[in-house]
Amino acid sequence: MMMVRRTRNGARLCSALRRTVVLCCLLSPAYAAAANHYIRSGATGANNGSDWNNAWTTFPSAYVRGDTYYVAGGRYGSLTLSTPASGATYIVLRKATDSDHGTNTGWNSSYGTAQAVLNAPLRFDSPYWVFDGATGGGPGSWTSGYGFYVRSVASTSGLKSVSVTGTHHITIRHTDTCFEDAIGGTTLQDLDNFYLRSGCSYITISHCALRHCGRNSITMWENSYITVEYCYFTRNRECLSQHAQAWQDTGTDNLVIRHNLFDDIRGTGVIVVLAIGSSGVHSDYWEIYGNSFRRGTREYDGSDAIICVINDQVATGWKVYNNTFDSIYILGGRGTVFATNEAAASGGGHQVYNNLIYNVNYPLIAFNSADRTSVRDFNHYRSCTGTIPSEPHGTLGAGDPFTARTILDYRPTLTVGAGTTLASPYNTDGYGRIRGADGTWDCGACEFSSGEEPAPPPPPPVGVRLDF
Repeated sequence: MMMVRRTRNGARLCSALRRTVVLCCLLSPAYAAAANHYIRSGATGANNGSDWNNAWTTFPSAYVRGDTYYVAGGRYGSLTLSTPASGATYIVLRKATDSDHGTNTGWNSSYGTAQAVLNAPLRFDSPYWVFDGATGGGPGSWTSGYGFYVRSVASTSGLKSVSVTGTHHITIRHTDTCFEDAIGGTTLQDLDNFYLRSGCSYITISHCALRHCGRNSITMWENSYITVEYCYFTRNRECLSQHAQAWQDTGTDNLVIRHNLFDDIRGTGVIVVLAIGSSGVHSDYWEIYGNSFRRGTREYDGSDAIICVINDQVATGWKVYNNTFDSIYILGGRGTVFATNEAAASGGGHQVYNNLIYNVNYPLIAFNSADRTSVRDFNHYRSCTGTIPSEPHGTLGAGDPFTARTILDYRPTLTVGAGTTLASPYNTDGYGRIRGADGTWDCGACEFSSGEEPAPPPPPPVGVRLDF
């Protein structure tokens, strides 16, 4: 019989061990050790979801909390996800791949390589869902490889590719969305890729494509704790009957926009806070970092500013760090960051650091005239044609500094500017490179590196609740 020697600190040690076990249980994914189910368009078996031979041929009408639903390539209809919550337990819908497809019974590798195509709309009406296309998106794969594709062929105004209706804890990743009939233009109105209605929180959109919307890539208002990362925004449509932008918001706080590529956006601006209803609404504590904003082929890109707060709305405590602005033409002449008609007596406390502004016709970074708390500094202005704003540590340069900007690669070929050092998470670029590792913290979305490239970071795990 093994004897356990009791020490003076034994009780304290046992208590600490109990706390550790409890913490580990709390941090385990809520959907671990759950059942798998299978969905395959064209399956001819029992249609019960038990394996790939007997897979459901369409998405089921009911789901089990904690379970994972693997989806084979094929064509599917629209989808509304509304299973009631059960604590914090997730339901996972995941595109099957050759390396991750659950059971091997009835599996064929073609199920993993083919894309799973859904018709819009995709709706989330209840909390705790993961919709994961498994592949595609992010640096090096902006335009290809998406496991899920939500296609929109609009017949009426107001269609949304993906909508989240006032719920929480939703993760959508590796998903392409496109209005196919907006590619050549449409007279239909209010066609948005993502639509987050009032009251959404803890929403993550990661490694997605938002293409050819008829208005805004993202429309949201009065939400909180939203993260959009490693996404590709391209070719929204603006017309005389409605203004447009990549991003339209009123009243959302604690928003993170990081490591995205905005390409060929036109309208009011790219990221725009404006009025929906009353003026003076706050959109506070945004973090916009590591993004690239690229001019496309159309005649103009923005009538206000690339990032702007307008219509007497209010913004407080924004961090705009290490973004790249490439050749964007600003029609209205308000500037690159923050139009100046923000509500006068409110807001402020913004920090605009380490941005690379290349070949922009109006590079001004401007705050409201009553704002004495915001600061711009350490930004690098390169080959700009307009008036360069005064900064204590701003730098100038000339020439194209990018590796292959025509194919959406914004890694620089040389050190660019001399930015100020920032803490984590701002010290890593979208390719996983540590900023300033060579002694110079580069301005812009990507850090210069003459060595071997690390792989882009994978998406974070979901189902682990670390929000308080």
